[in-house]
Amino acid sequence: MKIQFRIWHVLVATLLAALGTVYLQHRRYHSKLELKIQQLDLSLRATNCLIYARVETVGELIEKTD
Repeated sequence: MKIQFRIWHVLVATLLAALGTVYLQHRRYHSKLELKIQQLDLSLRATNCLIYARVETVGELIEKTD
């Protein structure tokens, strides 16, 4: 019974660590989507084209189609 509890404890700890990693990656991804176009190191022409297209964030840019 003690061995089963230890195995269960290790499995739960591993799962929680994996979930924590996924959560942090999710947060990093969303913080990049919220990045303003003006904060990117783009040329003036590219920045002006995006402003003209009313694109303010990276998230809005990736939603656009060709």
